[in-house]
Amino acid sequence: MIFQQYDTSNDIEALEQITETGDDHQYSVGRDIVYQIPNTHIVCCCEAGGVNVRFGLVSVEKNKLSCLTCSFSTCCHTKIMKRIIGEGPNSPYHEMIYVMFHEDASGSLDKRTAYKQKVISFKKIPFFRSDGLAEGLRKLSQQHTILLPDLERCSHCNETLMEGDPIAENWIANEHAAVITNTSVYYSTVYYRPCPSCGSLSIFEGQSKCLLNLGTYLVGYDVLRSYLHSFLHGRRPLYTFYQTFCDVQMDYGNATIQYDFSYQRLRNAWIAFLNLLDINFNEGFSCPDCGGDNQPPETIICDGTTLSFQRRMWDWKEDENDREVLNLSASSFSDRVFIQDPSIRKLLQRYASNGELIRGKKFKKLKEEEKKKLFTGVQMVSTNLYSLLLEIEGDFSLHDIYRNLLLSLASPSPVCSSIRPKKEVQLILKAINEGAKIKENPKLMRSLHQEIPIIFEICEKSALCENVKNLLPELWTIAVQSFVDATEDSSNKEDVIHFDELSYFPSLEKYRNRGRFEKDKHLRQKDKEQYDICQKKYLGHPSLLPGIFTLFCPHGICYGFQVMESNESPNVPFTIMRSRFKKAPKHVIYDNACKLQDYCLNRDPCFFQHTEFYVDRLHWDNHTSCSISYNLSLYPQLSDINSQVNEQANAGLKRIKAQLSYMTANNFMNHCSLYLWYKNMKIKEQHDNIFDTV
Repeated sequence: MIFQQYDTSNDIEALEQITETGDDHQYSVGRDIVYQIPNTHIVCCCEAGGVNVRFGLVSVEKNKLSCLTCSFSTCCHTKIMKRIIGEGPNSPYHEMIYVMFHEDASGSLDKRTAYKQKVISFKKIPFFRSDGLAEGLRKLSQQHTILLPDLERCSHCNETLMEGDPIAENWIANEHAAVITNTSVYYSTVYYRPCPSCGSLSIFEGQSKCLLNLGTYLVGYDVLRSYLHSFLHGRRPLYTFYQTFCDVQMDYGNATIQYDFSYQRLRNAWIAFLNLLDINFNEGFSCPDCGGDNQPPETIICDGTTLSFQRRMWDWKEDENDREVLNLSASSFSDRVFIQDPSIRKLLQRYASNGELIRGKKFKKLKEEEKKKLFTGVQMVSTNLYSLLLEIEGDFSLHDIYRNLLLSLASPSPVCSSIRPKKEVQLILKAINEGAKIKENPKLMRSLHQEIPIIFEICEKSALCENVKNLLPELWTIAVQSFVDATEDSSNKEDVIHFDELSYFPSLEKYRNRGRFEKDKHLRQKDKEQYDICQKKYLGHPSLLPGIFTLFCPHGICYGFQVMESNESPNVPFTIMRSRFKKAPKHVIYDNACKLQDYCLNRDPCFFQHTEFYVDRLHWDNHTSCSISYNLSLYPQLSDINSQVNEQANAGLKRIKAQLSYMTANNFMNHCSLYLWYKNMKIKEQHDNIFDTV
């Protein structure tokens, strides 16, 4: 007990085995900030008193200093480090620098210098407001110079604690513990009560007086909830909040606040407070209108945003899972498109556009020689399409009527994006083949509008000609071909790797691994030119990861996010859907849906056979090459869906970009999940009125 009392009073936590932690080894004096990024040789530092305060990352490799932030060799950040090294043992950062310069060959720290912040408080802290919380916050204005243990039983063995008066028995855990609230700083004596069974010390926990106990100092919930509000609603990083907090304290006459309560102490207190918040994330990251907990939504809206952290703050490891290569797709790109020759596709696209502006892109009119080449090439592909072109040439007023159909056939998109291989479409094609009068059948007309809008558009303007009727069965054959010979995944579901530190979907547990596929190879540049596919372009950031990929339901509820290890690509949504959906979603709305469908069909067509892919309304005009059938606006049954819900939420995430960009991976995940959970609960409040505004 003597050793335990000494450890408590000196912020030391005894460790049987030194383990790596997610806490930063950080120190501060006044307004200067110097801290080590855990498990690296990188120090983040900021010079005090500067007009333009700028953080820098200084690398300590092979006993040399180099700034990763500034472009020149000598800067204020390296000068800070050199000054600290020159001060030797007199510097408060001496131990940190010594450890970084004297790590052993294996890269592990000396056990004697390993440090872990002591946190006495362990009870879950309520997030929601209550009368009890309000009363406790009001009482923080009273100064408690004596803090007696507030537990009756041992938190370790649940036995009754030793009786007696802690003051009379002199059971002192800390005789001079700083207590910090929003308006005051004072010192208190903290007592403990020993356990006669296991010998552990039950120190004043803190929740009974709305205090977070961190050993040598205690922080009021009012301080931590103030930053909680600032984080959820504002744009202030923790350090900016600390500066404001110090100024307010000085207004109250607490001139030594920077020394009594350093930025390091505030940061440790906030991280401990965040980890103790009583939050049911499963409840927050699920939509009751989409099936509730552990039930994925049928319609998902997904996209990426540039909210991320430094690449160096993540321990990159090679994925050792899914070494078996799967080959589930029996079709290729050429099997799924209507016209395989890219030159003929481009000629047909120019013929359909007729020199007009199509989705923001203007195409040149065909010359007579090019038109002859087009007709010759089309005749070799499809006699029905060839006959349709001849009919248009005979009466060019039909050109506008069939334009969108021709543009879809000229696209590099799979035919199944327009003619979906589903029972409803098959029944429509059967009725047309049997000579049904479509315009006189409102039910058939409505189904045609919902399932094949490019054909519905033709029927609205004129009757379907025989050439189009004969073309439809041909399109159906190509559409189903991608799935006829495809193989279902029969891999062992018991070997699922559930833990993924960069993925957060609390209500969508992993059902299977992503898998490794035969088509998991980089697309060569000449292949991209051949496919003429729509592509997303990224500028990227030199030191930050590309961002996170979020998944929403139509009601605006975020189901989670995935940190993108490389630039956004169809691999990210493919991995999420295949690993976390037992059955693929019915509708996928994504700004790169055309490329995503190709990606899915190349790997697991059976799983995505009944999934419909759409491009959201905001980004549709950027798609100049793919089939018009990806346009979400063409489908009346989906007209009520807000396809910008993801973009709107991502705009809100920019508010916390400054706070999160230089966090460790663990802290980034915790802060990002808290922010998205809160936004989800606010949306639920609008429907249920069960959420008290925070």
